[in-house]
Order: sequence, then C-alpha cells, then structure tokens
Amino acid sequence: MPITLASNISSLRVERQLARNSGELGKTFERLSSGLRINRASDDAAGLAVSSLLSTDRRVFSQGVRNLNDGLSILAVAEGAIGQLSNIVIRQRELAEQAANGIFSGAQRVALNREAQSLAAEYQRILDTTEFNGRGLLNGSNPSVSIQAGYGAEGNIDADILENYEEETFLNQGLGTYTNHVESFLSPNGTLEVGPRLIVADMNLDGIDDIVAATIRDQTATNQVVITAAVFLGDEDGNFALSAQQQASLSSPYLGSVVGFGVLQLQLSDIGNDGDLDIRFNFNFTSNPPLLGSVVQGHFTNNIDSGTFSVSYGGAGQGATVNQSTNTVNGDFNNDGIQDIATAAGPDVNIRIQDTTQVSQGINIVAEDLSQASFNLLNQTNALSALDQLEDNLTQLSKAISRIGASQSRVGTAANVLSTTTENVALAESQIKDADIAFESAKFVRLQLLQQASAAILSQANAQPQLALTLLGNI
Repeated sequence: MPITLASNISSLRVERQLARNSGELGKTFERLSSGLRINRASDDAAGLAVSSLLSTDRRVFSQGVRNLNDGLSILAVAEGAIGQLSNIVIRQRELAEQAANGIFSGAQRVALNREAQSLAAEYQRILDTTEFNGRGLLNGSNPSVSIQAGYGAEGNIDADILENYEEETFLNQGLGTYTNHVESFLSPNGTLEVGPRLIVADMNLDGIDDIVAATIRDQTATNQVVITAAVFLGDEDGNFALSAQQQASLSSPYLGSVVGFGVLQLQLSDIGNDGDLDIRFNFNFTSNPPLLGSVVQGHFTNNIDSGTFSVSYGGAGQGATVNQSTNTVNGDFNNDGIQDIATAAGPDVNIRIQDTTQVSQGINIVAEDLSQASFNLLNQTNALSALDQLEDNLTQLSKAISRIGASQSRVGTAANVLSTTTENVALAESQIKDADIAFESAKFVRLQLLQQASAAILSQANAQPQLALTLLGNI
C-alpha cells in the first residue's frame, strides 16, 4: 500500500468498521435492556406483524379465561342457593311426613304447619333474591348466562342455570291455500270492539301443546255499524277465499246452500273422528243445513301480534281437534226496529294452508319454574298431598343442580382449554419477539471487543501520515 498525505484510506476503512460495530453494539444494548428482539419495524417487519396478531389473541384469550372464571362464580352462587332450597324442601318433607301421622292433635298440626310455611316463605325469598352482579338467577329472568370465551359467536358459551322448555306449537307443510279474511267498515259514529282468545292444551298426550281453539270474542257495537263483504268460493284445486255477506249463495261441491241473512261461522273440527281436520262453513239459519268443507290433515300454527291473529293448518300429519270460529253478529244496534249486521273483526283473522314444500316450526322458550305451590299440613290428607308435591319440588331442584353441575363442567373445561391456548399463543409470540439473552450477551462481548480493537487500530491508522512526514524530513 502506498504512503500518501492527501488520503488515509486505512483510517477510513477502520473508521467504517468502528461505526458499524458501535451501531450493532447499540442494538445489543437495546435488546438486552428491553428483553425484546424486535423493538421497531426495521428490526423484523414480518415478525412484528405476526407477533402483533399473536399479542392480540393472547390478550383476548386471557380475558376469555377471566370471563369463564366469572361464569364459574355465577354458577357457584346458583349452586349454593339451590343447595339451600333442597335443604328447605327436605325439612318440609320431614314435617309433612310427621303431619301425615294420625296421632297429632289440631294444635300440634298448626305448629308443624307454621314451621313449614315459614320455610316456604324463606324458600321464595331465596328464589327472588338470589342474584349475581344484579342478575336474578333463580327467578326465571335469566335461565342461562352467556359467557364470551373467544372471538365472535363461535367463542360464546351458554351456561344453563334453569331448564329451557321447548314448547312446540306448530309443524306444517302446506298443500294448498285457504284464506278467510273478515273486515269491518265502520261509519263515523259507530264503534266495534273485539278481542281474540287462544286456548292451548295437550289434547293427544304427546307432550306437544295443541291449539284447541282460537276465537274472536267480546263483540260490542254502539250506534250505527255498516258492514260490507262478499263471499267467493274457488274450485277443487284447494284455493278459495271466504268472507261474510249480507246475502250469499253457496253451491256444489259443498253440501247444501244458503241464501239470506244470518250469522256466518267457519269451524275446523274432526267431524268423523278419523284424525282428519274438517273445514266446516256454517250459516246459522233455521231452515238451511250447515255447509261441510273439504278435509284437511296436519298440525297447525298460531301467530299473535298487535295487529294480526292467524291460525294456519298444514298437511304434515294428523293433529288434535281444532275449532276456529269467525262470527258475524246481528242485532238492532240503533233501536230503529231493523236488524243490523256487525262482523267480529278487529284484528284480521286468517286461516290458510300454504302451497309450499318447506317445513316450518315454532318454539316458545319458557324458563323452568322452581317456585313452590301452596300447601298446608293442617290435616292428614293435606299432609299426604304435600308429600307428593314436595317430592316433585325436590326432583325439580335435583334436575336444576345437575344442570348447573353440567354447566360447571363445561365452563371449567373451556377455561382449561383456553388457558392452554393462551399459553401456546404466548409461547409463539415470545419465540418471535423476545430476545435470546444468552445469544445477545455473547454478541455483546464480541462487539465490545471489536469496538475496542477498532479504536486501537484507528489510532494506528491515523499515525500513517506521520511516517510520510518523516520520509520528507530526511530529504
């Protein structure tokens, strides 16, 4: 290498190495002091993006674990309360068993009954006041608690406290369309008030509630009421519409005919006891027979809201006897000696079988009722009856405690799984983002030695121009 005065190439090279070693040493200081391998995007852009997502997951899952633990707490409160209710019922059964013995006097039975009624009051108080964070647990207002244990709907867990009964009220598959629409047109000075009624019962003991009757009732009218409507019947294809008219004529394929004024009734019932629902059209005239409509099979639905009341029947199978009545009421409302006609209208009444191959179903959710029915132990007969009643009550409590136990098992398992997931996510994040202290310490020692060596060599490189001056001085 030539010896020059204008440029010191060796010094520039050593200076560049010293700057690089000092920069690396500074990053090592930063990693050792923060414990992180990635302190800025320039350190590892892709790694920072992945670690940020993992950090979000870890924090969300950690909160999910806390949510699940809160769910276990609420279930524990409910479990403790139901345990106390069970103790109360067991004591009441002891008292009922004692009162069922025929050796006690009336005064002694009063004392037994007093304790039983006090326990019943405490039972109801526990039902009404057991709550967690302001949420009632046993009064039916919150039969289940929704616990968020992750992202979105997939991370949601419903922990049952009380049983949710599924009351099936319809299942239909229509084959045709039948519509009965009743409308009233009122004059400015007239009113017509009606109210719907729906009766539901299990007629065939299959565990599914059947719609026994759906009627429009309580018809009243004041002043003058003007009603207009018309009767239209279709063909054998299964499509027809029916409404009231002051004068109507019905003919084949239906049985009988009617001409005149009267009261229109539309009914569905199993006339032949063959398990099929028959549509019956009946004008109440003294001289004319009722009309018999076509046969309809199936279950049925009911829907009620503020403006519409409807009953639908489908061909998916046989159902219990159903009566649906729509009445036209006649009377002299304005005292003019002439019979007026008013229709039981109000909400629209629709009876239809939809022409569709789709099957629909409706479910009404009713929370389990743990409350006690009233009883007394004032005589032997009542005490024996109370024994059976309290046994049923204890059975309900046992079912409730088993459901809570099942929910606790599920929530506890979910908490364990989510804790493991959180741990694995944290491990993955650590492997990407955290600094390897052993590696960084060794690197620190190496870079520190290189920095010191570079500084020493730089001083030697800076002395090279002095050698050129020495050579010039000997000339």
